[in-house]
Amino acid sequence: MTEHADSVGHQLRAALVAAFPGYLRRRLADIGIVDDDALSGIIVAATEQLSASLAQQVLADPPLELVRRATEPVTDALLDRNVVPVARDERSVEIHPDDVFDLYPATSRDLGEDAWRVHMEWGIEQARVRAGLVPSDSAVPSQSDSAARSRAISTRVPRLALFGFSPDLRADLNDAAAALSHRTIVWRNPGALAEGVADRPVLTLVDLGHPSSDDAIRAIREAGLRCVAAGDGVDDFTQAAMMALGAEEVVELDRIVERLPDLLPRLA
Repeated sequence: MTEHADSVGHQLRAALVAAFPGYLRRRLADIGIVDDDALSGIIVAATEQLSASLAQQVLADPPLELVRRATEPVTDALLDRNVVPVARDERSVEIHPDDVFDLYPATSRDLGEDAWRVHMEWGIEQARVRAGLVPSDSAVPSQSDSAARSRAISTRVPRLALFGFSPDLRADLNDAAAALSHRTIVWRNPGALAEGVADRPVLTLVDLGHPSSDDAIRAIREAGLRCVAAGDGVDDFTQAAMMALGAEEVVELDRIVERLPDLLPRLA
């Protein structure tokens, strides 16, 4: 863990703990629950639980999962009071059957802008650390720096993996990668991805239009590889949701080719 990654981890812990009580009170108000003294005490205890779990895990678990677990004492208290569970959509029930009062945040943005932004920074830093990357000294590397990094990457592991994408876009990405002394490998389905992670590509691009894109991002993250997602109409919700799954960032599909030189040099 680098000093910067450790610092970002502490910032994220502080941001999540600070945002958590207000988030819970807003959610309770949304479902018509009055925040009385007893519930306030439970929220305080749940916040302390969150702080302890974040410190104990050193953010090894996905932070948003620890936040969701910290809502469970409030759920238990409401059940003890015989509060009627709220109506939830079928997908939410399938993914989180125990969250009967819909208290789980869908993304870190539900906790507020500050928590969301630090969570995004943490996600990027974690991707760099898992790939053994050294952060750039400059936000915009010089042409000579980019060339040097590209040569280093080419010598080490010059492979760019593509999951999904149309044949025309794959061809354009292949040409752009070749210009940077990289070669592309294509994973057309989850089976190919499962076998392909052994090749340890320096970067995988995931097409969000592929029906298995969410699972692909999770699998790439679990393999400790860098992943950037690309899709149409990317908004803040998509950005946060894909980063929660493990993507480093999300790029508009029509900009992925032009962004490739920025993405690949950073891998050295």
